[in-house]
Amino acid sequence: MERITKGMFCGADRHPPQKRSSRPAPAQLPAFPTPGHVVPPSGCSATALDKDLRGIRWRLDVVSGGTLKNGQKEVPLLVEVLRRTTEWLVWGDLHDGSLFDLFCEHSILAGFLTVLRVRRSPRAVKMQVLQTLSILVKNIQRATSVIYLLSGGLLNAFFECPPDLEDEEVLAYFITILKGVVLRLDEELAVLCLFACPSGDGYGERPYSKQMPIFERSVHLIGHKDPMVHTAARTAVLCILRLNQPVVRAVAEEASLRLLVPCIVDIAESPRRATLYDEGEDHLLAFVCDIFKLDVPLINAALEDQGFSMDSSGCIAHSKAHSSPCEL
Repeated sequence: MERITKGMFCGADRHPPQKRSSRPAPAQLPAFPTPGHVVPPSGCSATALDKDLRGIRWRLDVVSGGTLKNGQKEVPLLVEVLRRTTEWLVWGDLHDGSLFDLFCEHSILAGFLTVLRVRRSPRAVKMQVLQTLSILVKNIQRATSVIYLLSGGLLNAFFECPPDLEDEEVLAYFITILKGVVLRLDEELAVLCLFACPSGDGYGERPYSKQMPIFERSVHLIGHKDPMVHTAARTAVLCILRLNQPVVRAVAEEASLRLLVPCIVDIAESPRRATLYDEGEDHLLAFVCDIFKLDVPLINAALEDQGFSMDSSGCIAHSKAHSSPCEL
């Protein structure tokens, strides 16, 4: 059954004030030296960092393996060393690339993500690891450092199987990392966010298809109840859809038809849909408008098939009831 929605979105109305989120903000990030600060932090040297990273990797393995014997001593020590080395790594990325190379050499990123996946890992360690990741994603500048973080599929696994997003503080760090990664992507770097996954029985002409976990995770969060989360997720979706790399575009289009369009329809027709027009809590139609303006024919056609339309003045209307599952 078709029906005309009781509201219409036009460009001039796209940014009504949002309510403040009740979700607590992440812990205060430490202040780091500015790019012009060439004096290393106190105690920072290649030798000291190498020693600290060796200890960090050992403790991460012990924590994730469940063999930590003296948690009251070892957990605070690990958290403190992580805080110190994070500052050193950010400074080193700006002024001495050999320091960040040590981070790669000791496979610290792999240790981080293992700790985050293991349920029994102490919460204090998980939170510090998430804070460190968010700081690195935000602050590193060297192309080789960025490529290292995106290579090897480690962050792909992080976005495909995230930590407990029901924990509000974990979610706050997670969405910061997700948005920070997406804002760094260009046509070349985005290819590193793809991975091949088995498709069908493996005997066809295309035994593997590609997926982009960071895009799919962003789609799953576009209807989140927290305005800060769904705004960041929608920004991430739009950023990736703007990329013109052929393989990335093909993967994003397939995921949009499979996940994004059904999610948009589900949000539009949920009991919360009245707030789209009355209170401005959910800028769904602004989001749909931005998607239409990207002019991706397959996605626009799919949205039109579900009752969304944009007129010549840029106004969006939705006139068709439909029910589709979406992970909120």
